[in-house]
Amino acid sequence: MALVIAFRYPLNTALTVGASLSQIGEFSFILAGLGVSLGLLTVQGQSLIVAAAILAWDLVLAGWIATQRRAPRSFLTLTGVCGLLVAPALAIAVASGTEDGARTVSGIAWLFPLVCAACAVQLLYAMAARLVSPVVALPMLLYDLVVAMVATGDFLVAQFGQAPIALQAAVAARDVVIGITVGRAALITPYLLLVPMIAPTYGARWRLSATVRATMTLVARRTRACRAPTQARVRIAS
Repeated sequence: MALVIAFRYPLNTALTVGASLSQIGEFSFILAGLGVSLGLLTVQGQSLIVAAAILAWDLVLAGWIATQRRAPRSFLTLTGVCGLLVAPALAIAVASGTEDGARTVSGIAWLFPLVCAACAVQLLYAMAARLVSPVVALPMLLYDLVVAMVATGDFLVAQFGQAPIALQAAVAARDVVIGITVGRAALITPYLLLVPMIAPTYGARWRLSATVRATMTLVARRTRACRAPTQARVRIAS
């Protein structure tokens, strides 16, 4: 929040950014991972923490973007729809993962893949309209596209028993990655969900601010890439 104020943004913007980032701090994920390793937290609980963090990001961001009248009206409408439907869509996706819930919500199970696709379109719109830096939006767009493919594949398999090869490959890749990184127990829980993300259209006022943001994003991404092999070696050694 102090950094946002230093860039001379209004106080309400700084408070919104601070409230958003406080929900998704890496330290909370470290504590969750430590809780799982010590047996104090289940894999389902860890999955819910991650899903709740991304959901909080979407809801806070959608509410903030809805107040920015300088953005195109169609973009505001699309963002508002995504923010309005993401929570009900997640609830339906969770219910679809249970035997009793799947029969109850089978008629509206299409909502989750539809919302995932809408979030991907929202990110693409933000990039095309230059409402967000491509350095920030492109990784999020790729993530949302993967989430939309996985959600669509799960829906088609559940409803019709089959899906196109590309969607089946996305679902299989999701299961492999989750099985390796989280554990096999996560594959049977309905609470491990890939939650779509909304574009953070906080436009920079100066070129220097945009450059600083892009640099911070690249440094954070590089740090995570360097940290991943170390964590993998530690996991294999243990």
